[in-house]
Amino acid sequence: MRQMAMTETLVDASAGLQSACQSEKKKETKTKSKSKGEAQSKTTKADPKADVAKAETKAVKLTKEQAKEALSKAVAILDKQENKKKLKKVVDACGDDAAKKMAALMPMVKDLLAELLESYGFSGDRILQAVMQIAGHAEGDKKRRGCKSLPVAFNMGNALVELDGRLFQWSDSEEETETGLRRRLFAQQYLSRHCWIRPSRNDVKASLLGRSQRINADEVLEALRRIPTKHWRNSGRANVRPEGINIIDSITLGLVSCASTQGRPLPARRTRLYENLCKLLLRFWKQHIQEEQRQGNIPGCQGLVCTSIQMNRNYAAREHVDGNNLGPSWIIALGDWSEGGELFVEDPWGRESHMLSCDIPGQAPQRFRKGDVCRGTFLDVHRRWARFDGRRMHFVRPFQGGDRFSLVFFAATRHSAAPAAARSFLSVLGFPLPEGRDPSSECRCSTFGSALKVDELGRAAGLEVCFSHPVHILRSPKLDTVAQPSEGAKWNSTAEGR
Repeated sequence: MRQMAMTETLVDASAGLQSACQSEKKKETKTKSKSKGEAQSKTTKADPKADVAKAETKAVKLTKEQAKEALSKAVAILDKQENKKKLKKVVDACGDDAAKKMAALMPMVKDLLAELLESYGFSGDRILQAVMQIAGHAEGDKKRRGCKSLPVAFNMGNALVELDGRLFQWSDSEEETETGLRRRLFAQQYLSRHCWIRPSRNDVKASLLGRSQRINADEVLEALRRIPTKHWRNSGRANVRPEGINIIDSITLGLVSCASTQGRPLPARRTRLYENLCKLLLRFWKQHIQEEQRQGNIPGCQGLVCTSIQMNRNYAAREHVDGNNLGPSWIIALGDWSEGGELFVEDPWGRESHMLSCDIPGQAPQRFRKGDVCRGTFLDVHRRWARFDGRRMHFVRPFQGGDRFSLVFFAATRHSAAPAAARSFLSVLGFPLPEGRDPSSECRCSTFGSALKVDELGRAAGLEVCFSHPVHILRSPKLDTVAQPSEGAKWNSTAEGR
């Protein structure tokens, strides 16, 4: 409440100074109206609703210079906040409408905004809502609250970002379209809200991260089992939900592009709840994978990157193709299930066949139809790592006999559109983000790439050929027109799952 009063004080002070900007003719008109009102009040009782209506009609349009002057005077008054009685009078004299208007003027004086945010703890959401109103992007909210925009030039390059738990303003001279502005304002509001989320009490303890030993599979499994069921529940991801199932147990850590983010790549909310878990999983992945890559044991992939971690619990994903995935993906499954649970990956040269049980959308001729027969490979991922191309059709074989948790590490396609503050936050957690806007030169799989399998001790267990072309989707040939691999393909006859 104190912070809200501070915010209202800053703006209310400006509202009190607006009358000083009016001409003598306005003052005379106002004086006559006041005298007339006093005469009427002698014969009628005071009407609170009428007073509110009159107060709303007193909104005065400020010029750019008057707004800056009013803000400077308001800041000077706010600095003398020891005089609480005077401040209270100013607060009582103005409503929320005026407060929002003044808050919307703050981005015009970027030199003062950072100091105000740091010294007085203004609500980032409140300021952002006002900025959106002043830019004309919150029509529904304005109609509900009766707010009126001020005719002030809006700086397209101003935005709020979160840094070390606080909100600051940064300026960018790059001009953006109206749609880009709306999306960027939403992104900053999204980040400002999430920066106050406290870590879950079920998150990994910091003491576990402080150790220098390797992270083993049992420690990861224990951390996954600590997550409460309510955090696992997910009604989205319709493309992977088994038929007849409306809710699955699935969590995405890192970048997501979904309805809650308005399609823009932003950190998922669960990332804030489980920051230490993110660090643990990334260390687990790097220790078992990147060490092998540095030693040259992982051919076919340059520059291992990761922006997101997909965690799944106790469901078998149906046939699907990842739409927001650069391709190279690493997977491992943990748990005590006893039968099934293998990952099927489409492969024109695979030795297994599968008939699709549903349509998989895509652009012709790469889309799949129900009843198509695809060749592929089943990968045993139980406590073993495997790399596959997420742009290929894949699914999980039904399993039974216990719990099954799977972890998929991948890079989002639209990672370059993520705000700088979001990328900085993920980098601190340990995500090896792709650099630049052209990911193809940094993260690609060569023709006839391989999948490295690693046992629970981190030892190489074998190589699997799981994809053979760098295209987005390659429709598998029918069983009666099976093509043969080229001379450059190398097979591992000892690999499991063949």
